[in-house]
Amino acid sequence: MGGIADKKIGKVMVEKIWLTIPQLTEYLGFANRATQQEWRESGALPYYRIGKNIVYKKSEVDEFVEKHKQFSI
Repeated sequence: MGGIADKKIGKVMVEKIWLTIPQLTEYLGFANRATQQEWRESGALPYYRIGKNIVYKKSEVDEFVEKHKQFSI
């Protein structure tokens, strides 16, 4: 732990479950707003709308990345 998706509560590090649009960009190291919008519109990456806020579940982001893993031949 220790990255963007973590939060310290007292003396304990707790893994953050939800990522905002800017946090997802930082977490992945790419995927600007336009790319994320394409993924949302195509249904490629699940997201949640809470009021006006769009958030992503970190575990679903990790699954999305794993599904797109490529192996060289």
